[in-house]
Parts: sequence; C-alpha cells; structure tokens
Amino acid sequence: MSSSPQTSKVPAQGRPVLWLIASLTACAVVAGVSLAGLHALGLTRTEPPAAAAAPEKAAVTVFSLEDSPAANVLNQVLAAAPAEWNRSGSQQASVAAPFPFNCATPGTAPALSQGQDFTVDGQPVQVVLTAHTAGLAAEAVTLQNAGIRGCKLDTDSVSQAVIAGLGSEAYTATARRGGATATITTVRRGDVISYVTSSSRAAADTTARTLDGLLAGQLASVCVAEQSSAADATRSLWAQATYQPFQADKTVDVKDPGLPKVPAGATYEARDLSAPAPAPVAAVTPATKPEYPVWPAMPAAVPRPGTLTVPAADSPHTTSIKIPADDVDGPGCGWAFTGMAAPAFDEAAAKATTKKSVEDTKVSLTSGVKTWSKSVLDYWAAYDKQAAAVAAYDSYAATVTQVNAAWDAISRQWATYRANLAAWQKQVDTRAKFVTDQAAAQTSFDDAVAACETMTGAGSEPGTTAAPTPSPSGTATPQPTSAPKPKALSETDKKRAIAECVVSVERPDILDQAPPFVGPEPVKPADPRPEGQRG
Repeated sequence: MSSSPQTSKVPAQGRPVLWLIASLTACAVVAGVSLAGLHALGLTRTEPPAAAAAPEKAAVTVFSLEDSPAANVLNQVLAAAPAEWNRSGSQQASVAAPFPFNCATPGTAPALSQGQDFTVDGQPVQVVLTAHTAGLAAEAVTLQNAGIRGCKLDTDSVSQAVIAGLGSEAYTATARRGGATATITTVRRGDVISYVTSSSRAAADTTARTLDGLLAGQLASVCVAEQSSAADATRSLWAQATYQPFQADKTVDVKDPGLPKVPAGATYEARDLSAPAPAPVAAVTPATKPEYPVWPAMPAAVPRPGTLTVPAADSPHTTSIKIPADDVDGPGCGWAFTGMAAPAFDEAAAKATTKKSVEDTKVSLTSGVKTWSKSVLDYWAAYDKQAAAVAAYDSYAATVTQVNAAWDAISRQWATYRANLAAWQKQVDTRAKFVTDQAAAQTSFDDAVAACETMTGAGSEPGTTAAPTPSPSGTATPQPTSAPKPKALSETDKKRAIAECVVSVERPDILDQAPPFVGPEPVKPADPRPEGQRG
C-alpha cells in the first residue's frame, strides 16, 4: 500500500516560487524579453512564510499516485500538446501553482502536479497542471480566489475576472508592476486545475483553451463528475469545509387514500380540484358623488371576497428523503482518480438511521394526508358560498363601472358648462367696464365743452396818464396814471373764442366705439335624474 495522496508528491505549502519559473526548479529558463519582463515584476518568494503543519488525515490508497488515472491524465495532456508549441526544458513534477495562487493557503495543495515550459506563437508560456483528490479541486479554486490578494509580492496591482464557457470554471488574473504585465489563466475541469502564465494574454488564452480541450478528452472516461462544485467537497474527509457524509435520495410513501367522500346529508358537492377556485374581479372604486345631480345612483357597497385556496389534487402520500449511503464513486473525479479508497461505511448504522428516518417520515406523511383530506372537504363546503360571494361582487363591480362611466360623462358636461360660463361672465364684465369707462369719458368731455361755453372773454383799452406837473426845480414831475379800462368783446369775437375753445377739447376715442359683444348665457346641463328622483 502506498502513502497517502495527501503527502505523496505534494509540494510543501509556500514552496519557493519565482513567478513559476522558480517553481519549476528543474526547468530550463525560457529565453526572451517577455519572461524577463515577468521576472522583473519581482513576483518572487525566496523566503516564504512558514505555514503551521496541520495534522493530515490518513488516506487509504489502492495504488500509487504514479499509476493513478490522475497521473496518466496530466502526462497525456502535456504529451499531446501541439507540435508547434516549442518545449523548453523537460517536464517537471511536484511543481507549485504560480503567483498569485502560490501562497500557503490550507486546502489548496494538490495530490500531484506536472509542469512544462512552451513557446506558443512566439511567446514564452509556462504550464502547470495539478490534480486533486476527490472533489477538492473546486474547493481549492474557491480558496485561492478568496486569497488572491493575500500574496505579499511587490506588485502594483492584481486583478481577476471570470472566463465564461471554459472548463468547469475559469478565471484570468493580471499582475502589473511598472510597465510589465503577466497574465495567469486558471481553468478547472473536474479535479484538475491548469495554470497558464505568460506576458501575452493572447498566448495564455490560446494555450489554456487548447489544454482544456485535451483535458476534456482525457477525463471523459475517468472522471465521475467534471462539473462538480465546492459544495461537493464536503463529502471528503480532507475538505476544509465541514464534512458531510454522502447521502442518497429515497422515496417514502404511505397509502394514498384518494379523494374523500362527501358526508351523507351534506349540502355541498365534490368539486374539481384541478380547476381554479371562484375568484372575484379586480377591486373597483366608486366615484365620489359630486354637488351637481347625477344618475344612475351608485349601488350599495358589496364587500370583495378573499381568495379560496384549492387543495392539491393528489394527497401528499409520498416524498423523497436523504439517507446515508456508501459513497462508492466519490465527489468530483472520484476516489479512484488519485488512487484513494472510499471512506469506511457503517452499513448497520446506516440501516438503523434509514429505518428511523423512514418511520418518522411515514408518520409525517400520514398526518399530512389526514390534513389534506380535511382541507378538501373544507374547500368543497366553502365553494358554494365563495361562488355566491364572487357573483355578488362581480355584479356590483359591473354596476359600479357603468355608474362611474355615466357620472364621468355628466362630469364632462359640467366641466364644459363651467368653462363656458366663465367665458360668458368675462364678456359681461368686459362690457360693464366698457360702459362705465365710456360714461366717465362722456362726462369729462361734456364738462370741458361746457366750460368753453360759459367763458365771457374780454379785451382792454389803454389807460390815461396826466400831464406832467412842473416842480419847483423846474423839472416836470409825472403824475399817477389810471388803470386801463376793460374792453368788452364783440359778440362775433366771443363766439369765435368759444368755438376755438370747443375745438381744442380732445374727444375720447371710446365715445365713438361700440360696446363689446356679449353672447347668450350658457345653460346648465339638464338634470339627469328621473322626475320622481329629484329633490
């Protein structure tokens, strides 16, 4: 018996890695500027942090890892690489995953691994294939992705994105430092993970897709479940997640009683359980009664019935439960993939557990069947009442809809009337203002003309001055003069003055304008109520 697959050919956690070149300790360095650029990124670990050694669970192998299907798959995939891919150095075993997946993360170590350097489309490419024990590759990828930023290498940035439609799951990681960039494409299929590292993203993508195609062909006959998930890993004692023993589905049933019989003397009848229960139409909202008369009258409110749940057409006499089972194949690619034996299975204990689960389930099913039978009878008993309530509400809803429509039409009539009334009132107000303004203008004009007609108008004659009286000095001293005497206008001059005054008075334009038009007063909508319903 060989050693455990957990310790055989497994690199120690935190194995020194030089961007993968250093991890392939026996590989020749691929010449070229691109790999030199990768090395210049400084993505190296010369002194990896020490990882605490976790106690390994003993695993029973049925043959050595070197002879396992997993080893054969890895070797065959690398051997089948296209001839145009130039190999650099020899194929290496026990290589670690490249940065940023090379940190000491518990649960990510493979059972075995192989690595090879290639030149693809003129670009240096490094390939690492890792095989994991049953179901653990999916868990390893999950743990690696969660810790991708935990690697303390000196990089400017590390980013990751999902690649759709490749393998069981695939990702591309990009590490940058200065002007150099490295692409690491990770593809998982079943319990095999392929890592492709290159400074050329195109070369990494091409290589990863080609390898996955080769891997699919190799795994087809030896992998139990290529599309396994991290949840499946719980079936393994060596998973990081809590161990969950394998369980199988078991159908449990009790006697099907069929539909119950309607009790003698019951006032209801059996109904088809495959048909929907009577259900009311959508809720309606009666319009609010306005202040103006409307017709027809709104009907009295009718409550809207609730829903009536239709029981299942068949009794719940059967179900499926989980029972302990011998995990013969194993999760992921299975136990045999890496030469492991299935976990020990206590058949006697499993039978006892199964027996108890089946008995408990039958008790539950029996109770459920009784509850179902009662619910069927209750449904039949409530059916007629529900149907009547639905019919009443549907009729009410139809009437409300009709009344709402009639009231809405009346509302539009009143809206039109009110708009017309407002327009008519505006005409009335405009005319009234015009008449008032015209009367005021006429009064002002008449007053101005009257003022002209009452004017008297008068001229004046020159006053007289007394002859100078000689003074003792011999100088003549003027004597005081008398005031000029008013000169009455002639009748002709007076008429002319009045006419000129009247002509000078400006006549307002409004006196020559016609009053604005006022149409007939709008008529209110007719009362739609019957004669006997008014008041």
